Amino acid sequence: MRHKMSVPGRFRATILGLALATLLPAYAAGDTTAAHEVVWTSDLSHPVDVHVTALDPIRRGATVRFAVRSTSRIGLGRAEARLVHAGGANVAGPTRIDLGRLEPHREKQATFRVVLPNAGTRTLLQFKVVGEGPNGTLARGAVYNVLPDGPSETLSTVTTANGEKVLDAPARRIDR
Repeated sequence: MRHKMSVPGRFRATILGLALATLLPAYAAGDTTAAHEVVWTSDLSHPVDVHVTALDPIRRGATVRFAVRSTSRIGLGRAEARLVHAGGANVAGPTRIDLGRLEPHREKQATFRVVLPNAGTRTLLQFKVVGEGPNGTLARGAVYNVLPDGPSETLSTVTTANGEKVLDAPARRIDR
């Protein structure tokens, strides 16, 4: 037996009546903006910011240092940077580095070393910075896409409608 989920007619009419009763006074007074005005007072961006930079030339089989720089809008205690995944590269040093206390708007840096593989098309390194915030643990990740042979696409220079020159890469689906 199939059960049909629906709202009974009398209940549906009550809901509709209540909704109209709250909206009609504003429309009758000619005020249509007060019911729809939205005031946003919050910042939804993550308080921790993490950037990864290669400090050495990227070549197959080379040992490359990666700087993981982090800042925070709020203070973080017991902060540490982690090399979460080496993506086929061999880690040549610690995978966790203590950053101590991360003061608001002050940058801290950790340097990781990896030995890149001699073969393969790319190595994706994954990092994470973790610390104790005022409401619990905060973590933010970052990745570095290591392409030892450079991008596989052939870039071409094109001119946009406003005359600016940009590099254009052909797009293709990765599942084909």
